Amino acid sequence: MRTFDTSTLRAACLVMVASLAILEAAPARAGNPRGAAYCPAADRVFWFIQVSDLHIGTSGSNDTNRLTWIVTTGKTIIAPRFVVATGDLTDSTNANWLGIPNGPYQAEWDAYRAILDGRVDATNYFDIPGNHDAYNDRYFAYYLANSVQGRATGRTQASWTFVRAPILIRFTSPRTTLVMKTLASSPSATSPITWADGSTQARGPSVGRIPL
Repeated sequence: MRTFDTSTLRAACLVMVASLAILEAAPARAGNPRGAAYCPAADRVFWFIQVSDLHIGTSGSNDTNRLTWIVTTGKTIIAPRFVVATGDLTDSTNANWLGIPNGPYQAEWDAYRAILDGRVDATNYFDIPGNHDAYNDRYFAYYLANSVQGRATGRTQASWTFVRAPILIRFTSPRTTLVMKTLASSPSATSPITWADGSTQARGPSVGRIPL
């Protein structure tokens, strides 16, 4: 007959209770809206929209309606400086009932383009490919031929700088992610730029990144 060591159980319970006590005593910072900093100066605030996993072509979804809302009603209400779509622009299933990505399918890309053409362009819409955009398309030929950024730049990654004096922010979007860094701050066009580390020396834009 197998025996059970009750001393081991008691020790484990003590460790669990001690861990919970430590967690309870630690200050809760995440998810606390009162801890957010709000800027009262409207000229120092800007808005942008980030969407992800559009999956145009998914069976039984509202994917096309949602993207249409983003670039029409959503764009009008929010008035973003730009929109970023981070990955899985299409589903690559062509709505097959098994949901197996066996594309790419031009029909999905046609539906994607039909929503965006005439509503956004490469200066205000940054679409980045995800794994669903690469199935059976190792070199992203469909993405490059149909996406907003692919057609404009011939590249699969995007990088851009947003300038709102006195702030310069660099956005870089490797596949499926978005990172940003405040590059510089200058009180006027004639003042020397103060970089994020406090220096004023002239330099290139490669300062680093902060994940959103």
